[in-house]
Amino acid sequence: MITIVADYFDKGCGRCDRFATPDCSTRHWAAGLKELRGICLDAGLAETVKWGHPCYLHANRNIATILTGVM
Repeated sequence: MITIVADYFDKGCGRCDRFATPDCSTRHWAAGLKELRGICLDAGLAETVKWGHPCYLHANRNIATILTGVM
């Protein structure tokens, strides 16, 4: 699993054998994921990695986690 947020958006979560391949779900949804990330950051949420996915926090509480599914 990834431990750096940028890796999720560049390579995927690392939880399956499609990691860092064109078949990774993060590649299929790259534009939408980038937009969701921007919304979370523009809202002033802190960004971290939890469970191999970007997680956005406010006051150390989880607000949103970006997950992608199998296609």
